[in-house]
Amino acid sequence: MLRHSRTRAAGLLAITALLAVAACSVSATGTPSRSSGDSAGAPTPTTPATAPNTASTGTQEGAGISTGATVPDSTSAGSTPVSSSTATSSTAGSSTLLSSSASATPTSGATTLATRTSAGATPTGISVTAADRAKAAKIVGSMTLQDKAASVLMVNGSTVIGTGALSKQHYGGVILFAPKGVVDGTSTGTPAQVAAVTTHLRRDAAGDPTGVPPLIGTDQEYGAVQRLKNGFTAFPGAIQLGSIDDAALADSLTREVAAAAAQEMLAVGVTVNFAPVFGVLPTSGAASAIGQYGRSYGSNPQRVAALVAAAVTGYQRAGVVSAMKHFPGIARVAADSHVTLPTLPFGCADWNAHEAIPAAAGVDAGALMVMTGHVLFPAAGDTTVPASISSDVVGKLLRGTGSRGCHGMGFTGVTMTDSLQMEPITAHDESGAAAVAALNAGEDLLLMPVDPAAAAAGIVRAVQSGALASARLDAAATAVLALRIASARIPRPPLSVVKSAAHLKLAAEARAAAG
Repeated sequence: MLRHSRTRAAGLLAITALLAVAACSVSATGTPSRSSGDSAGAPTPTTPATAPNTASTGTQEGAGISTGATVPDSTSAGSTPVSSSTATSSTAGSSTLLSSSASATPTSGATTLATRTSAGATPTGISVTAADRAKAAKIVGSMTLQDKAASVLMVNGSTVIGTGALSKQHYGGVILFAPKGVVDGTSTGTPAQVAAVTTHLRRDAAGDPTGVPPLIGTDQEYGAVQRLKNGFTAFPGAIQLGSIDDAALADSLTREVAAAAAQEMLAVGVTVNFAPVFGVLPTSGAASAIGQYGRSYGSNPQRVAALVAAAVTGYQRAGVVSAMKHFPGIARVAADSHVTLPTLPFGCADWNAHEAIPAAAGVDAGALMVMTGHVLFPAAGDTTVPASISSDVVGKLLRGTGSRGCHGMGFTGVTMTDSLQMEPITAHDESGAAAVAALNAGEDLLLMPVDPAAAAAGIVRAVQSGALASARLDAAATAVLALRIASARIPRPPLSVVKSAAHLKLAAEARAAAG
């Protein structure tokens, strides 16, 4: 489904070959096969600043949110997820979560991928099959309008943990925060406690009409943005991996780190990682809200592209959904989109030569989810609203063939917003209006509405009034549910993989290579 030609130098053919084994994710999402950018030397390293202790603001990345509800520490809860519609089977010391009507073996031509893990396991790479989509469409067709509306929302963990809310409101996902490493619902954020929290969330959601557990996500970029800290392996972050001089070694280590990190996330019940950041840093050394925390792989678009592709491949080979962010890219702007609406001040030719290269590489590598950022991108056509609620950016640039000379990605996976609690959204729209605007723009999953109940109610009213096409809501709900179905059959490794000797060794190797 390549809509435009990209000329790439031959230097990255080897990387393309390495990524060919990720074909199951690519074919499953309908993502076109395209060449990635050249591997042309190491990016210019940037020294990340120490992340500030940010007060609880409800934003998706820059802050943590505490909650008064604490789930007791339960090691056993971490190894066997529970849902009324799921079955568990223990093999080789790990627990496998299966959808009640889904096979543990991928169907409809899906390919099984293997990766080296500390447990010696060979987990099945996550892929969304035609059978998943057909099953999801059938289920969505029988759901109430209210349940459809709730199913496209990913809510803040602090609003549902320990409250039983998921037994009444059937949300499609939950995001976990962790101020100073203390994950929502825990007292210290240890692996066993996090596993207990996610198990309780799945139990609360046992009555969901889909019969499928919600997605559970977090920001686990490492470096300055790492939610799972206390008792988890501290792998190097993006800027460290990007500073490895040997390009092939950097690619290999990035892929291995992502796969190992995914195993630790799965062991505690986290199924979506909001990573990697595909943004390209300014070559001039100008200020960057992303760069100051070392969240980008660097300033060379081709090298960033190779590492983004490696990270996406690593996460998804090991079974965790990779949500690449923040489309159309925010690393070359200085303003922080948590508190203001930045403008990406570049024309399409410039964007095509920078942000578009790693974005396309992540899509080509099979990213199952792309998060859009709250940034104004006038070159793509919209001069009034953030990319996250712009049909020019989401519909034409991310999903389509392009806009006004900016190259389209042809992405067919799940699109999602950045947090709807961030200033560029809340300054203009209440929860219901923001949710409807995002869906009309082409988003599937809406992250952290300020008031989830109001967001769902707004969606329902919009469909009833005709302000939102029922087919658009059905398409979003189906895309999210198909991904939930695929995620639910991924084997869950034992807690012993977390901070294992093998993972500590890999982290040390990667740091040593970074110098």
